[in-house]
Amino acid sequence: MPRRRNWGGAGTTHRDRFGVGSSVWNVGFVSLRQAATPTPMLGRMNSVMLTLLGGVVPVGALAGGLLATLWVVFSPVRTIRELPNNAE
Repeated sequence: MPRRRNWGGAGTTHRDRFGVGSSVWNVGFVSLRQAATPTPMLGRMNSVMLTLLGGVVPVGALAGGLLATLWVVFSPVRTIRELPNNAE
């Protein structure tokens, strides 16, 4: 049986806190929106918010991909052919 690695520590704690925090924020945010919206408009409001919040993700992914591509194309690291000798 392969030995399992323990990936615990600060990273796991951060992930757990982020997950709990975003869940608490989401519950509060949705509850506030639903309390402020008239009952006949709840479906429309929820669909518009999901479209707006979910529709930003692909735009951000494309922008991040474009920035990464530009970094690779114009990076001075591409022109380095030898490692610098920093032995002192």
